This record gives sequence, structure tokens and C-alpha cells, in this order.
Amino acid sequence: MRIDQIKQIAKSTALFAPPANAEQLKRCEEDLYILDLPHIPQEYSDFLSKCNGFSDGGDQAFYGTERVELKGYKLQDIVSANQYESHIGFFVAKKILQIGGGREELFVYNAANGRYEMLDDMALDAYKSFETFEDMFIAVNKRL
Repeated sequence: MRIDQIKQIAKSTALFAPPANAEQLKRCEEDLYILDLPHIPQEYSDFLSKCNGFSDGGDQAFYGTERVELKGYKLQDIVSANQYESHIGFFVAKKILQIGGGREELFVYNAANGRYEMLDDMALDAYKSFETFEDMFIAVNKRL
């Protein structure tokens, strides 16, 4: 997915962080390794190299390699998002990497089955599954 495609899919109020560089991606991968969490899948890494974090302006977000503030909105980073005590054990055991979230849902990459999923934030049950990150990104943004 190219950045112009990303911007075309997203709504007009969307916020885009500048692209991640190789050092930022490497540092993020090292931190995930220390936490025993899955690697960033290549497709999401490609997204980060075009847009290192994305927000629709408040409700939905895909996280970047570092916490950033965009127009007064603080965008979470992947490592911090995956460190929440209530979720970390579940993520490690199930080989899940949280890459984003919304009001009552989490956007994850499930390394065990190689799919992108939407999980209920409370029950941590998958209710939608996607073969590619692009499919998930489109589905999330179509709802807005």
C-alpha cells in the first residue's frame, strides 16, 4: 500500500506521522524481542516506513514505532501498547502483537495464524479476521 492509497482510504481528518526510518524499526523490534512478543510483520513494517503511526482524528489508530503527538492527539507506540499488564500475558501466550486500537477494540497481528484480527477489548475474542493489513486498514476506515 502506498502513502497516497493510505491517504485516499482514510477520512479527511486523519493524522499521519512521518515515515519510520531503519533505526526506529530496529529499535522497536529489539524492544518487542525483549518482551517475547512477535516480530512486526513485513506488511505492517512496510506501512510504518510510509506512515509511522496513523489516527483517524480520535477514535481509531494504528501505532508507530515511537509515541508521538500529532495536532494535540497523543498516538501510542507499539511497544507501550503491548506492555499493559492485563494483556501482556495473553499476547505472549497467543503470539499476538497489538498494532492499533479503537474505543472498544484492539487491532492485532496474530503470528500463530498469520492473520490480522480485530479483538473485543474486554473479552479479547477475535470477531473479524483479515488476510492482509491492507484489508484490515480498509475495513477499519470504511466504518468511519
